[in-house]
Amino acid sequence: MTFLIYLLALPLALLVREIVYAIVAFPMGVRIRRVVLGAGPVIKKFYRGRMEVELATLPLFFSILFFGSNPTAQANGEQEGTGELGLFRHSYGKRLFVFLSGSVALLLLGWGILIIGGMLLPPPAPVVGGIEAYSPAEDAGLEVGDRIFSADGADVRYLFDLYKKVYQNKGNPLDIKVQRGNDVMELTITTDECFGPRGEFIPQGLGILAPSQTRVLRVLPDQPAAKGGIQGGDWIREIDGKPVELWAQVVDAITASNGEEVEIVVERAGERKTLHVKPKMQVWRSHETGAPILDAEGKPQTRAMMGAVGDLGNMHVTEASMGRAVAQATSQAIPLALSVPVRAFETFVPENNLDVGRVGDSLSIDLENGMIEARRPWYRPIAELFLLMGLFLLPYSFVQAKRGRASQIAEEDE
Repeated sequence: MTFLIYLLALPLALLVREIVYAIVAFPMGVRIRRVVLGAGPVIKKFYRGRMEVELATLPLFFSILFFGSNPTAQANGEQEGTGELGLFRHSYGKRLFVFLSGSVALLLLGWGILIIGGMLLPPPAPVVGGIEAYSPAEDAGLEVGDRIFSADGADVRYLFDLYKKVYQNKGNPLDIKVQRGNDVMELTITTDECFGPRGEFIPQGLGILAPSQTRVLRVLPDQPAAKGGIQGGDWIREIDGKPVELWAQVVDAITASNGEEVEIVVERAGERKTLHVKPKMQVWRSHETGAPILDAEGKPQTRAMMGAVGDLGNMHVTEASMGRAVAQATSQAIPLALSVPVRAFETFVPENNLDVGRVGDSLSIDLENGMIEARRPWYRPIAELFLLMGLFLLPYSFVQAKRGRASQIAEEDE
């Protein structure tokens, strides 16, 4: 799918570049001599005034040639070109301005797509979708489903508002107000702290997971969920007669089963189906080290699992916001970066799965096994292609302005 998007975005990027060339060159008196639409054998050729237009078989390439685009021929006195219609009649600085404009336009468009795409995706609501074991959130008494609406007297609209307050509080206890059912509760949460290489304070996490859906992203092969008939795309609505609205509630219900068979109601293609799944008991391992978690007697703890991966929905990576690497204030600049690995899950996933998230990704999570997967939104490959082409063509613009593009040099002026 990503390759297909790249393939479709390539001619779009070329078209944008050529259009910008023409727009910038027009006030200078430069006119287009030839337009090539597509690649491969020419299927049609026609003229619009003095401009020649060629339509080719494959719509994967776009190019324009200006009058006077053959500096070699002009330098040898072979042809005089077309006066002020010719691009290479102008100074090197003006030619460079034309060619740089295409690269700059691609860079700006790429950044714009990333930024606007991120703005259109709603941030996570301040609802506790899950809690890491032994985390400050657990110590404070937060529970799955709690809605945090105030932190230190300030309104909390999104989880990111809470993270900013944690940073500003610099490790001091933070008073929060949460709604649990019909009750309003006041809790105090305190984060661990450490300092970065420049002495800056870095909060080390709340242990709060964003609210998730009960949609099954996929099931693991040969696991209880697959054997019980659960499929990717199913929505889990009830477990043993109790409604579930968050994926963490699904995990809690499976864990509480202690390996006994549970009745699961799923919604598939608008219809509800009742399935029976018998979770299996597995050793509970630390998300930080992978080592077994021991009970008070020193024996490995076990818990029931069914092997289904949940969908976090609109949990999009815009900053290091999960695990114990809660966002720093400086990380607000990260959404403007391209493909910056967000090592936000250092204590939540095994060491070999650190770089799963990049800016702009959507995340899916397997709370049972502590695994996080990243899925790229459809617009991100387009932005990446625009940015990569812009970065590549930026230095090449200096060569173009001096010599002309290879395709142009091969042409003779009319």
